[in-house]
Amino acid sequence: MSESNATTTKPPKEPKRPRKRASHACVKCRNRKVRCDVTIFGPPCANCQLDAVECEVISSRRSKKNRHMSMPGVYNFYRPSRHGTQLEALPEASPEERGPASPTSLDTVTVPDPSPERLDYDTDDSESTPEQEFDPPYVSYVRLGFLTVTNLPAMLPEDIRFLDGQNCLQVPSPKSLDVFVRQYFRYLHPILPIIDEGAFWDMYERRSNATKRDGTISLLLFQAMLFACCNFVPRAVLRRLGFNTKRSARAGLYRRAKLLFDLGAESSSLDKARAALFLASWSFSSYEVPRTPVTPWLAIAIQHARDADAHLYDAYEEGTEAHTTRKRLWWGCILRDRLLGLGMRRPLHIHPADFDLARHEPLGPGDLKGEADKSMVYDAPTKERLAQVLGLLVRLCLVLTDVLDMAFPLQDVVPAVGRPEKIRQDLHRWYCDAVRRIRDISPGKPVHDAVFLNISLVRLYYYAARITLGHYEILDTAKTEAGFRTSQDDLQDAVMATTSCLESLGRARLVKRLPVTAVSCTALPLLFLALNAETSPAGIRQAGSTRAAIVQRRLTVLREAMETYQFQYEGVEWIRNAISQVEAQARHESVFDWDLIEGDHQRRVTLRHGEDSSMPPFRQGGYLFLASSLDVVFGKGRLPEDQGPISKHGGDNIASAAGVADHVVEHVDNDMLELPELMATPDPAAMDMSPLPEDMILFDEEDGQFPPSLDWLSVFGSWEELGHS
Repeated sequence: MSESNATTTKPPKEPKRPRKRASHACVKCRNRKVRCDVTIFGPPCANCQLDAVECEVISSRRSKKNRHMSMPGVYNFYRPSRHGTQLEALPEASPEERGPASPTSLDTVTVPDPSPERLDYDTDDSESTPEQEFDPPYVSYVRLGFLTVTNLPAMLPEDIRFLDGQNCLQVPSPKSLDVFVRQYFRYLHPILPIIDEGAFWDMYERRSNATKRDGTISLLLFQAMLFACCNFVPRAVLRRLGFNTKRSARAGLYRRAKLLFDLGAESSSLDKARAALFLASWSFSSYEVPRTPVTPWLAIAIQHARDADAHLYDAYEEGTEAHTTRKRLWWGCILRDRLLGLGMRRPLHIHPADFDLARHEPLGPGDLKGEADKSMVYDAPTKERLAQVLGLLVRLCLVLTDVLDMAFPLQDVVPAVGRPEKIRQDLHRWYCDAVRRIRDISPGKPVHDAVFLNISLVRLYYYAARITLGHYEILDTAKTEAGFRTSQDDLQDAVMATTSCLESLGRARLVKRLPVTAVSCTALPLLFLALNAETSPAGIRQAGSTRAAIVQRRLTVLREAMETYQFQYEGVEWIRNAISQVEAQARHESVFDWDLIEGDHQRRVTLRHGEDSSMPPFRQGGYLFLASSLDVVFGKGRLPEDQGPISKHGGDNIASAAGVADHVVEHVDNDMLELPELMATPDPAAMDMSPLPEDMILFDEEDGQFPPSLDWLSVFGSWEELGHS
């Protein structure tokens, strides 16, 4: 969509589901003529509880004996067990009442496929059953005692009514909520542990050692958690909540969390910072002007974290809740800053001059040791291994600090002599240490697929760092032919290694579990391989049929991975279209030097399983065009046709070559902290997508648990084969 259309077209609001009229209401709600949930949960209703008034119910004689006015609260009939996976399920409806079933197994939780009558908040006595009455898709947050809105007394009544009308004060019913929470701790928490898992489960289960003060969580933070993990939730659960696709679920849940943030429902800077970190995973949607909206959320998160003294966590006594909470939050900001900067080609928010990483102990397994025995989704050994993988990611982000500071500086400066080589050595040391640590964790034993998934994700980031470094060096040394030839070897090796890693994830059916940051890690290899396959001369394609088949297979892997991302994350189709446009333009720029594919200058990249695939050297001018186009797409969020003239002969660094210095993110002001205007509220209906193609075998959308465990040694086999030269 064009920029003019995007700025004039107001996105429609989230569509409301039709709801039947309640059969009964309390006196207050009946007099005010507002919807009442007293027939579902009993007194007090949510409205009376919010208003802190007595909830009076007068039953009619004709239905008194059939009406359930004193049913127990949610936690009286629903409680997950720490020592097993069986849930004490809510009463199940008969097959006729339930409609066509599409069961999905998560542990032993089976959530039936929704039928229209089960999506209603309220039902008439003549049509309802106890199962329908006490198993609605959503419940008011006040029904779950662990959720709070800290700033509710200071909010305007009309704001509260608006939030309630937009479903912001409601959460999925306990049966569905348990699936969300488990998926959050399965897939998101291991790479962004800003919440104490053990304390959360104590609160969530209402264990005896959880006090009222530390046994609650902000509704804003909780809604942001639901948004961040919803693309890992089975589609049957999402459909029951009114979402047809995972992208519509992301749009709807993002909107609810954003409205809570914008209207000031939360007063705690800690919770606002953590919620903003979760919301930073939202990317632009198809109707918005592409402008990298995750940057404002990240800036907002960092600002609120500073307000909460998270960067001063060492000033608090070690081991206390104040210390651990702030340390988790601040290092979560650092992780997000480095990984989003790596994917979006932008400067750091937390600069080394502002926070000296060398003087502070980084987040590591020791900070998570209290979670190992309290997790309800992983056993203790798996939790310990996941903590080790997180330690690898944190140490990689320390190296990324120098990579990003050099490649995407805040100001156009000339780097110190020898700095690229020092960073290359730091990456090599990290790589050697990673291989050693991984083999020390469980040598020769099968690895849990959660560990395999997270190790593979760290591998993708590592290869992306090598690509960024090679990318920078190619532009930095573009004035000399010898320097240009020397700098591209590592970049092309990392491109092919990324493809090999994604193929391994595809075989394990884990591509659909990757976070949104994997999109940018896949884009550049996809473009290179597409150009490699489509621009090779006919003679080379005929003479090297084996090589052509390997390239085509790898290209299929990358394209199917991008299709999988597209069904989960907003904005991916825009990126795919941008890549196609760059590809079409690059065909006329002679990106590869096919004259050097044979003879003494032959370049071959060793792939897994002993396969070889020739990738020709880049032509200097063609690659500079390619680099500039990609930086416009990811750094500025614009299509290449909008960037104007492109220099093919580079500058002193990547910022000047790509023209990205003018998009440096300025410090976020106070107005943005209160109401981030750059982030339009999405329309969930616009996020709907058709089902995945049936022939996508490696990257299907089958919901469920991890596939069978893989051989541990296969995880890092390709690391040693594709190590630094």
